[in-house]
Amino acid sequence: MMEDSELAKIIEGHVNDGLGSDRGQISNTRKEVYDRYTGELYGDEKEGQSRVTTRDIQETIEWTLPPLLRHFTAGDPAVSFEPEGEADEQQAEQETHAVQQQFWKDNSGFTVLYLVIKSILMNPNAYVKVSREEGTRVVYERYRNLDLAEIAMVMDEDDLEIMEQEESVDDTTGEARYEIKIKRTLTKGRNLVAVLPEDEVVVDNQWTELDLDECPFVCHYPEMTHSELLGMGMDEDFLEQAYGPTDGQSSEESNRRNTSDENNNDDESHKALRKYTYYECSMLVDYDEDGIAERRRVVKINKEIWSNEEDDEQSIIAGSTILMPHKHVGISLAELLLDIQEIKTTVWRQLLDNMYRANNPRTIALKGANIADILANRRNGVLRAKTPDDIRMEQVTPVIGQVLPLLGLIDETKEMRSGITKTSTVPSIDMLQNSAEGSYLSMVEKADQRVDLLARLLAETVVKRIFIKLHGLIQRHGDTKEMKLGGQWVRVDPTSWRRRENMTVKVGPGIQRRVRRWPRQWRSRPTMT
Repeated sequence: MMEDSELAKIIEGHVNDGLGSDRGQISNTRKEVYDRYTGELYGDEKEGQSRVTTRDIQETIEWTLPPLLRHFTAGDPAVSFEPEGEADEQQAEQETHAVQQQFWKDNSGFTVLYLVIKSILMNPNAYVKVSREEGTRVVYERYRNLDLAEIAMVMDEDDLEIMEQEESVDDTTGEARYEIKIKRTLTKGRNLVAVLPEDEVVVDNQWTELDLDECPFVCHYPEMTHSELLGMGMDEDFLEQAYGPTDGQSSEESNRRNTSDENNNDDESHKALRKYTYYECSMLVDYDEDGIAERRRVVKINKEIWSNEEDDEQSIIAGSTILMPHKHVGISLAELLLDIQEIKTTVWRQLLDNMYRANNPRTIALKGANIADILANRRNGVLRAKTPDDIRMEQVTPVIGQVLPLLGLIDETKEMRSGITKTSTVPSIDMLQNSAEGSYLSMVEKADQRVDLLARLLAETVVKRIFIKLHGLIQRHGDTKEMKLGGQWVRVDPTSWRRRENMTVKVGPGIQRRVRRWPRQWRSRPTMT
């Protein structure tokens, strides 16, 4: 058998050299995109000159989100499992409704879709994790104005403990009333769908596919606190052994997300808040040294191996805006616009600098001018000079006439690259009045093609995989329950489900597909004065 120390070194090597690591080019790209999205300064600004930054990346992403989300949230359920025969139709329908409920209700599916789509538009790759959470969660609840009988009703459940109790007397009835604080320990597992921070996922550096199911190494390595790890069932002694001086050193991307400067890792009074790096790895490794690599799920806390067991699949799904042949790393929509935003920012700054100079020209003072009067710069003030030519104003030629067409050309280039055009958002009244209906709808159709393609790509590479993995988790861990289907309550037993891979992902109408005809009074008509 392989030693734990050797296994830990293999994991460390993959994390340091893998795709998406904090030391690689992908991390630098994510940082740059984040800065451009939030409008951070470029770093080459000069004192006294314009420091404006445009938000082209932010604007394009935010305008792309609504039609994409509409594709998956408008109308009928986005995903349905296909029956394998006539006798299987009712069962497939039950499974579809059960998985839909798990995703949309239990996991706030709209928020998940919003975050993963936004992450895909911003970053070369985005990642979603579909996993089973087992362990203990502690919830504190407070109840007020109870009598003894009501307290007994509240405590008539397992895993409850009264932490605090205060007694008072009701002035009207003279009865004793109580305020209690209880501790509820939840041990029931749940299926989770979560969008992962991109800097917390690393992939084998030789992997060339977007789909990670057969990838030799995939690792999710978030920071977790001492308290969280105890709730997952880890031993106090093991955590003491695993804790070391290198713990809690967050990556630069992680620090950007977490704005707090507090660091209590070395404070024993905050032991519960100590931070550890939690490596959850799905990897192919010849652990039993029989010459055949098998997939294993290995959990490492800092440099210590906590668990190591065989596993049949990994839980992380990858997505990208533009897939590249024979590469795992794709290209994001934001990357396409990085140079466009920089050019537009430069042009805007130069235009504003020119306008500032034109509106506030410098004063040319010769020997006969009174410098004190000029420096006072009072409105309607008097400028004393010996001759009229002693004081002149700098001549600045406005360039706005040359710059505006350039800005229009930049916007056209941005629309061509991104596929998000003016006609794919909200049409103007002038466009509706001056366009024939067929011509307008043709423009809308063309402008919508990029969004339609991206929606189909997301459906096949992300949404479909989420529902298949969620179906498998429910099948293995789900409890028998009743659900309303077709107006009737039916009993659903996930353990009797068959393994399903065939499913249909319906890409909905989007925004522009709903445009058919506009009101008659908006149609093309002769120009009137």
